[in-house]
Amino acid sequence: MAITNNCFLNWSEECLKKDDLCETDYRTIISRSYYSAYHEVLSLADNELGLGVGSMVGPSHLKLSETLTNFICDDKSRQKVIRRIGARMSALHSMRIRADYYFDLTLNDIEAKSLVKNVNDVFRIIKFELQESAA
Repeated sequence: MAITNNCFLNWSEECLKKDDLCETDYRTIISRSYYSAYHEVLSLADNELGLGVGSMVGPSHLKLSETLTNFICDDKSRQKVIRRIGARMSALHSMRIRADYYFDLTLNDIEAKSLVKNVNDVFRIIKFELQESAA
């Protein structure tokens, strides 16, 4: 069965409704939610904006946020929205790195809920604000 970029985010939201979560759950929620946004934004960058981030050499997650954060176009409203998405992706990536690699840090429901909210914001920005700026 094929999945979409929303599947990991939807799974994370369902998990956060449970009462018996542990730190491993929070870390998994953070990581999977981040990847939901990453794949959505990468698709935007490559398919809609034609930026070719997916074929760039080097760390793809960093390249994605840097390319969008430095995006330039004639439509300054659209440019601002795309740059904001890039900045959000940089922050989300930092949190995913914390969740996946820094086991000496304690993560909890606050971080997981915050990341899920921010990923939802990225989807909202793409769906509404970016479409408005293109109109």
